[in-house]
Amino acid sequence: MITIGEIHSGLLHHSHGVTTDQASQLLTLVAGERARQWKRPIQHACSPTLLTGVDCLVPLAPKNEDLHARRANGHNGSVRVIGTMNSRATITGGHLLQGSTYGSIKIGTKARRMPWSYYLSQPGKVESISQSDPQRLIGGLLRAQQGPKHLDTTALATHIFHEVQAHSLLDRESPLRTARTKLRWIAIPKRYAPEAAPVSLTLDSPTDRLLYFVTDEPDSLALAHAAEDVAVHDWLLTTLLAELERAPFTNRNPEETLRMLQPVVDHLMHLWMPKARVNESLWFVWEALDKVPGFTRQWETLTRQIEGRVNSSATALTRELLSMQSRGYSTSADVGRLRY
Repeated sequence: MITIGEIHSGLLHHSHGVTTDQASQLLTLVAGERARQWKRPIQHACSPTLLTGVDCLVPLAPKNEDLHARRANGHNGSVRVIGTMNSRATITGGHLLQGSTYGSIKIGTKARRMPWSYYLSQPGKVESISQSDPQRLIGGLLRAQQGPKHLDTTALATHIFHEVQAHSLLDRESPLRTARTKLRWIAIPKRYAPEAAPVSLTLDSPTDRLLYFVTDEPDSLALAHAAEDVAVHDWLLTTLLAELERAPFTNRNPEETLRMLQPVVDHLMHLWMPKARVNESLWFVWEALDKVPGFTRQWETLTRQIEGRVNSSATALTRELLSMQSRGYSTSADVGRLRY
């Protein structure tokens, strides 16, 4: 089966990291079902899985087209799929919220729609009506062509993401203004892509990504864990790059530099924890991205830059304070001006 999903990642709308009890409250999205919690190797909480029934279309690629070609050649047909998709929300490190939806597409053998009881007996799976060419189906999914009647993973992920962000427990005072990233992913069975690159991550826009990986891992939840792991670390890199671009690279205004970068140190730097909850059979996904384009190398470079600017700004402020003291200024009166 082909497994697909979408993950939206962003900072919780809260002035500080939530505790484990608060995370549990935020993620109790189903009455009577509690969120799951992990404290090692990093604090992590996950909501119960929600099922959403779908009866919609999935686009197909043109006939005889290369599996990973993404040229826009117009409408090439579609296939009807029926079933249920999984959705869940997670909070990592008390700060990072993810809304995730995923499900497996089964190539159907039946020429008609079955009763809902048939589809509900296979949670997290959608089945096509009649036979479909798997190559064209994968090509259509990689193209991300969506019409008004197509499977809308964006709407499913957005809904659960916003449901958590709207909780009354949150004070709506985020320490950082960060963009939300969207990562669509597709896990392709090896028999459908024997010669394809095992892992590919494409940046379609500053906030939109497409990840595909080739694997015979049958567990859709394990596949979702691997994709969520990539989404967490991609979001962290994207956010640190944006904050470094915004922060002034000068000691002429060290207060402003500290004001902008200190929240990055306090709220984000501890979240880097690759493969924390990824099945060992899927470690190759992270390892491929860590090799090219080099996630860890980029993270280490960015964190050194941030630490350097924070230390340099703190040193400049200290020198200014000592200079004021030596000139006989009132410490209590002038330190307030230097607050960031």
